[in-house]
Amino acid sequence: MSNLKNLTLDQVRSLVEYVDGDGHTVFDRKALVEACAWPSEMADLVCKVIRSDLNRPKGTVFGTRGEAIAALYGWYGLEVLSRVAAALGVKYEIKIGRGFQARAITEELLKHLEESTTAAGEMNDV
Repeated sequence: MSNLKNLTLDQVRSLVEYVDGDGHTVFDRKALVEACAWPSEMADLVCKVIRSDLNRPKGTVFGTRGEAIAALYGWYGLEVLSRVAAALGVKYEIKIGRGFQARAITEELLKHLEESTTAAGEMNDV
């Protein structure tokens, strides 16, 4: 069974770079598979139908032309960053605001990637 712990360092790095600290966007499933090189079964773990709350602007999902849409299928960048951090045991500071939170998670994931890459390089030097 697929598990987010099984993502490679490159797949995590691609996710972090793709989301780029954005805590607001719902991305297309295709982005995970094509741009982030995630296997389809991994993308399926995090993609879902995301429904608008059309009664509240903050709960409304908007399309690329600014139109309110009832629902779409994809992955919410902030949620996936959070789930990947949890799967990897990466701790981060809780922030108020989706953008601030996404950037806090991004910062800690990047530190984790750097530490993991350094540790892997040191093991290869032995």
